[in-house]
Amino acid sequence: MSATAAPSTREQSLEELRASLHALLGAHRRLRSRDTRHPGTIGFVHYRLLAELRQEGRLTPSSLAAAADLPPATVTGMLDALVEAGLVERQRDESDRRVLWAALTPSGRRAFDGQQARFVTAWSRELADLDGEAIRGATVVLERLTSFFERL
Repeated sequence: MSATAAPSTREQSLEELRASLHALLGAHRRLRSRDTRHPGTIGFVHYRLLAELRQEGRLTPSSLAAAADLPPATVTGMLDALVEAGLVERQRDESDRRVLWAALTPSGRRAFDGQQARFVTAWSRELADLDGEAIRGATVVLERLTSFFERL
């Protein structure tokens, strides 16, 4: 292949994938930014944190940070906002007052369940035209890219 030859189809596809990944990461960053403009609501930025609380029932802030893969300082700020919104409550451990637990309030559970239902519906609608093979292929690529980023 000469230096002036056109890139191969595979090289073009890899470049398109790279550009699409950058676009995805940019869209995710903008979504997170938009979420911060609506205090008292469950935005995408809160979703993972609240999903962990919904699944586990209650967690310490440090355990919640680890489970949600977020920095502890970020989780503390998020918990402050969610407590103020009435979606999460902090509880002292009865046997060890040094331990603090975070848990969804009944209002928080209802709000999360509603947001989760809307998210699942929107996700399903957005990908409705893709068959199982295409979705599995995308999953393989995303898993491979996750491993790639972890190794960098």
